Amino acid sequence: MKIVVQFIGGFKDGCVLCSDSLDSNESQQAVFYFMKTNNGTQTGHRFKMFSDVGLKELGDSIIFDGEDVRLWRETATSNNHVYEAVKCEKDDEKILIVYEYQGQM
Repeated sequence: MKIVVQFIGGFKDGCVLCSDSLDSNESQQAVFYFMKTNNGTQTGHRFKMFSDVGLKELGDSIIFDGEDVRLWRETATSNNHVYEAVKCEKDDEKILIVYEYQGQM
């Protein structure tokens, strides 16, 4: 069964991920976000992610130490975008998960 993950608001507004995509990264992400909703059965799950702009604003907060990358916790990490699963629907063809932007924290 196909998994479709849709984002509303925030920097991912309008982004749709499909598990049957030919792009393996997209299909893996669709399954990842599906699993966060207890396999499509639970709304209310929240997670934080950085936008590309937020990552650029971190600037010196990212430290490269050989092959390790460490992120210093500063006020800049308040640029996280918070998304919440607000809909989980299943029909004969697909499972739809909708994440909605909840603001920055």
